[in-house]
Amino acid sequence: MVAHDLKNLLSVVLGHAELQSVRLEEMGGDTGLLESLKTIHLYAGRATSVCEDLLALAAGQEGTHQEFSLSSLAATTAELFHNRSGCDLEIMPSEADEVVVIGSRNAIGRAVLNLVWNALDAVADQEAGQISLRWGDSDGTPWLEVLDNGPGLPGGELGDFTDAFRSTREEAAPRGLGLTLAFLVMQEQGGALKGRNRQDGSGAVMRLEFRSALRTA
Repeated sequence: MVAHDLKNLLSVVLGHAELQSVRLEEMGGDTGLLESLKTIHLYAGRATSVCEDLLALAAGQEGTHQEFSLSSLAATTAELFHNRSGCDLEIMPSEADEVVVIGSRNAIGRAVLNLVWNALDAVADQEAGQISLRWGDSDGTPWLEVLDNGPGLPGGELGDFTDAFRSTREEAAPRGLGLTLAFLVMQEQGGALKGRNRQDGSGAVMRLEFRSALRTA
């Protein structure tokens, strides 16, 4: 009940922050104030996602399973992330335009969005932070990846998912559900969450692997 009420209140904060940001940009107003409004919008959006995570955990339900394409999921995630953060999420071209899987689209969507928020944390200290989505099918195993150009995973490993509120960044404060929720969602869906560092050492690659694809085009 608390998470539900907070989510409703945060939607008002998001709406007003967006409205004032647009007006200030149109008038060419104070750039410092504009940055402050964008920061409010960013963290209110992040807080909304946390509320949704809590509501999902409280419900304890996987959701209705259905067919959906990974390209559609990527596009929806990019739009939702932009609306809540004001940041753009690059969608990388894929050799397979349509990879169709079956599962709870809502639950998997939350898992992807959590990985994107996590990537945003990772690139926070980069001058030109980049977050990308891509998908494909490798030998009958469909996957969707979130890539960033942050410092990468410590030791190239994901770490322990048993402590849901602990950040992998030593200097950061405890951070919430994040990777743990993504891990649990994929476990429920019969898939897997995997992570590695990019071969050129320019960041991390988080991969959601699904059960065999229904079809690939």
